[in-house]
Amino acid sequence: MSDQRRLERYELPLPVTVTVNGASFETQIRDISAMGAYFFLDCCYDEIDTDVQIRLTMTSEQFPWLPEGRKAIELAAHGKLVRIDDDGAAVVFTERIVFSPLGEEPAD
Repeated sequence: MSDQRRLERYELPLPVTVTVNGASFETQIRDISAMGAYFFLDCCYDEIDTDVQIRLTMTSEQFPWLPEGRKAIELAAHGKLVRIDDDGAAVVFTERIVFSPLGEEPAD
């Protein structure tokens, strides 16, 4: 099987909330790109093309490049499962990734 990735993936071992078929669970992202992500699975999902939502929070402690005064941002993405293996699942994003500010410090 050839590697069909068009964009670089970044290792991002952060906790993530994944919602599949209305059921949410906590797991960890292995890597992510602008087009998709891979996350670890402890349970049995075997339906390719299933809708998936992922949410993860990036804090200023983890990512010091966040704008000054911003404590965290939330990343939210929707996609479809495209591959499931023994360790986890790959999802391709079907909508743009949305970044939302969290915990902004009040301006002086």
